[in-house]
Amino acid sequence: MAQTKNTVEIVNKIEINGRPEVLFDSIPDAEKKRIVLIMNERIMKPIGYQRKTS
Repeated sequence: MAQTKNTVEIVNKIEINGRPEVLFDSIPDAEKKRIVLIMNERIMKPIGYQRKTS
């Protein structure tokens, strides 16, 4: 009996401002950085973390 190898592929997609989902890897680096900062703030703020600005 031949064994088959199960593989899992993780694909990160993101929906921005109601537009259709796109692959996160297809977004330009500057846009990725902006998105990641926004996501990080939205995750951290409810648990009490705040960004320090100089």
